[in-house]
Amino acid sequence: MTDTSDADLGRDLADHLRSRADAAEPSADPGPRIMAQARRQRARRRRSVTVLISAVVLVLAVVGGVVFTATRSTSSDVVTVGEAVVGTTPARLYRASGSLLESPTEPLRLCLAGGVETKDLRPSDTAGVPRCGTNVPLHGVDLATVAGITTKTWQDQTFSTSSVVVIGTWDGVALTATAPVVPGADPIPPSPTPDTTIPCTEPSTGWPAMPPDVNAYTTAIGQLDAYGQAHPDFAGSWVAGPDQSVMVEAFTGDLATHQAELSAIYPRVCVVPGTRTMASLRQIQQDLFDDGLPSGNRIFGSGIGLDEDRAAGPFVVSISMLIDDPDVRAWLHDRFGDAVRIDSAPLRPA
Repeated sequence: MTDTSDADLGRDLADHLRSRADAAEPSADPGPRIMAQARRQRARRRRSVTVLISAVVLVLAVVGGVVFTATRSTSSDVVTVGEAVVGTTPARLYRASGSLLESPTEPLRLCLAGGVETKDLRPSDTAGVPRCGTNVPLHGVDLATVAGITTKTWQDQTFSTSSVVVIGTWDGVALTATAPVVPGADPIPPSPTPDTTIPCTEPSTGWPAMPPDVNAYTTAIGQLDAYGQAHPDFAGSWVAGPDQSVMVEAFTGDLATHQAELSAIYPRVCVVPGTRTMASLRQIQQDLFDDGLPSGNRIFGSGIGLDEDRAAGPFVVSISMLIDDPDVRAWLHDRFGDAVRIDSAPLRPA
């Protein structure tokens, strides 16, 4: 076996820790030596919990007392989700972008981003038919007369070859355009820059040395995971520092005891106070899945991620949903306070 210097080991371990913070899945590149060894000895530690809540094709789902039905086009596996009960303010204007799609047997639809998509290759993909993982009926628009777009036909479907922007009212079932449909797409907001600040004062003698080798490191990380899961007051953890080598562990209980016990497992540990336990956040996810949302809204996906205000969480439940509706925001706040964050919604107030 080739010997590894302390400096090389330190660089490799730093690269490994940084990659754990930047990626949720292992890449095809084996990476530095310590990363390759770590993969063989234990699965990469996950720091966020993701629960995908997806519409199931050709199934009836009851969400919050409202029945949703899913139907599939026979020609291109397009899923349309409709609702049997109207429950939002029709006069409120919303903005959305996506592709237009219609067929003789179905009304014009706006294909929205953020729904259920799959990576399988379909015959319709080669023809350019837009993926409509989630779409809504669009009223008040004639596809043949929309200015500035090009349309194509494949089998029984006619579709726009580019995205359009629609402004209109939402009645819980369909979007009705109140202004001319124009070509274009709403910009995708940039991802926030990760905050790597260590929320603890550095010891006067500096942070202790890293574990001596990959075996010691993977063992320590596994023990940190097990420790957090074994304590009901665990409020989440993440990596921090310029080299992503400090493990930040949050708890709602006895911080001094947790600091002492965790430092004996992994020397570069920073214990901070938390206000929401991971168990409580997982319960919120379950409640959202069980009860659904009001106002004809629905959830596409849910996860647990770091709050922008670390002192207030440090973690929150993040959701993507159909409509960023002020009434739904108020409903979420009344029920869950600041513990739920809306990450994305294809329909937003205009």
